[in-house]
Amino acid sequence: MNKLSLRTKIFLSMISIVLTSLILMATITILHYKKENQRYHSNRIERKEKRLLKHIELIIEENKNIDSKDAKIELIKRKLLELSSVHNLSIHLYKTDGSFYAFTDPKIDSDTSKLDEKVFLQLEKKIIYIRKLDSNRFWKQTDLRSYSYVNFNNENLLILYLPYTQENTLFKTELEDLLLSYANMYIFLLLGAVLFAYFVSKYITKSLKMISTKLNKTEVGSNKPFIWNSDDEIGKLVDSYNEMVIKLEESTKLLLKSEREHAWREMAKQVAHEIKNPLTPMRLEVQLLERNANKMHDEIDKKKILDFSKGMILQIDTLTRIANEFSNFAKMPVQQLKKVNFSEFAKRFSKLHSHSSTIFNISNVNMPVFIDEKQFSRVLNNLLKNAEQSIPNDRVASIAMEVILINNDVKISITDNGIGIKEGEGTKIFEPKFTTKTGGMGLGLSITKNIIESLGGKISFESEQNIGTTFYIYIPITSTS
Repeated sequence: MNKLSLRTKIFLSMISIVLTSLILMATITILHYKKENQRYHSNRIERKEKRLLKHIELIIEENKNIDSKDAKIELIKRKLLELSSVHNLSIHLYKTDGSFYAFTDPKIDSDTSKLDEKVFLQLEKKIIYIRKLDSNRFWKQTDLRSYSYVNFNNENLLILYLPYTQENTLFKTELEDLLLSYANMYIFLLLGAVLFAYFVSKYITKSLKMISTKLNKTEVGSNKPFIWNSDDEIGKLVDSYNEMVIKLEESTKLLLKSEREHAWREMAKQVAHEIKNPLTPMRLEVQLLERNANKMHDEIDKKKILDFSKGMILQIDTLTRIANEFSNFAKMPVQQLKKVNFSEFAKRFSKLHSHSSTIFNISNVNMPVFIDEKQFSRVLNNLLKNAEQSIPNDRVASIAMEVILINNDVKISITDNGIGIKEGEGTKIFEPKFTTKTGGMGLGLSITKNIIESLGGKISFESEQNIGTTFYIYIPITSTS
């Protein structure tokens, strides 16, 4: 099933609001006119009844010779047609017990049954009781019934009942004219709303369409932030998209890095395996050849064979070292972490290098960290070795290692006065296979970085060519409890 687009929904919603307001306005207007019409006719019949009662009172006062109640009632009955003609009303009279007494026009409301008890209850509360007939014909006519006591000298003589039916032609005409005016006004309003809704929905969805197009073009490694110059809801959506792009790029880089490292680990594992297999028998054969050469009497041949044996063993040892490095990179041993005071660990480490030219500056404060001492010693050894190898032979070596506590991290700084790192090599230095040393395999710094990051730390460096390099290591401290 096809779903409505957001633009269509916005458009239809705005049109629906205008149409709903039109219907509500028409309904309220009709109800108001109906109420005002009923109020007008109620006031009108009430005024007529008051004048009629006043007229009856004057007739009784003019006939002062009539004293009895029955005579007064009979007088009113004789004057009934006259009263009806003067006031242009159909008049019905009921006795005070509710029974029918007389009327002027039998064609109008000829019901001569006894009055309802409700009439007496209402007349106890008010002088004139006006009852509205239940009718749905208010568009055509108004039907009211008015009741009141004919009272003289505080004595109730009769109950006056006036039926009132009035055609609502004027009311209907005025109402239709007003509704027609509303309709004309709302036609222009509706047209304006259609145009307004069209442009507003187009403006809103244009922004969303731009974002949608941008999202559809999102590709790994080639995304640029989306610029939106308004701090509105769409701006927040754009900000979320830009944050997502940044996280996607970071995740992509981490994934690519992980894939490269995994590939290198697999290759290193295979290389180590292929190299190690023939090395041991080769070494044994060369050593056997060396022992046999020592038994020879010909010194010239003996020397040639011994020189050859030494060269071969040297090359075999080099290959063994390379195979071991590849093996270590391919399968790092499981870390055996324990809580140590890094200050004490660094002091023990410095004693192993007391013969070197490295200067150690280690803070005495407590620095509790979780590390594998063997692996971290390997990290420091690798960095110190790199520092020594970076210093030219014609330069007096100056290497310093500093350990301090800064905020919640142990900071280790290793500084040398070597040749430094070239500007273009800075981004590659921690990658496997990259090396600036002759005969190097480019695995040391990669292994170092993996060990440090596995501890939740980080490593960085600052370098200036022909001046020196400083490596910084940050390891988070653990709780002292």
